Amino acid sequence: DGASHVWREPFPSGALQQITSGPATESGLAMRSDGRSLVTSLGIPESGAWMHTPQGEVLVSPDGYASRLRFSRDGRFLFYLLRHASSDVAGKLWQTELIPGGKSEPLAQSVPIVSYDISPDGTRIVFAVKPEHGPAEIWLTSRGGADPPRRLTASGEDQPGFGPAGEIVFRQSEDHN
Repeated sequence: DGASHVWREPFPSGALQQITSGPATESGLAMRSDGRSLVTSLGIPESGAWMHTPQGEVLVSPDGYASRLRFSRDGRFLFYLLRHASSDVAGKLWQTELIPGGKSEPLAQSVPIVSYDISPDGTRIVFAVKPEHGPAEIWLTSRGGADPPRRLTASGEDQPGFGPAGEIVFRQSEDHN
């Protein structure tokens, strides 16, 4: 699941053996000269969205792995994809209001999103999903949730975005994967 682990292989011709396992990631290694013991650090990495304020550093995103951070045009909101495991390719789209005590809430929560864009006027969201089976899809919804998500394409398109006049652009690979 994307975690690093410690393995050993007895010399000169032993079988490879995994020593550690689980959700934690091991990093660094120190071994006794006789080879009978070792020390490693372990932890579960997270990547939250943090903001530097006059009061200090403030965690903006809920627990998990925040990526694809983007400010609203007016600077009042921060948008990001939030994954729950470091190995997840897709996440849920969230927004956080950037005022003291501002709330964080999910947007377009029903599907795992791999990329997204917010319209220039801030009212629409276009996003790409990659279903477990089948080609990538492009969807469109309103930011306030007034319009339910509507699928625009389902032939392997991804990386959607809004043009300057609000038109929707996206990438389509020739092999449709």
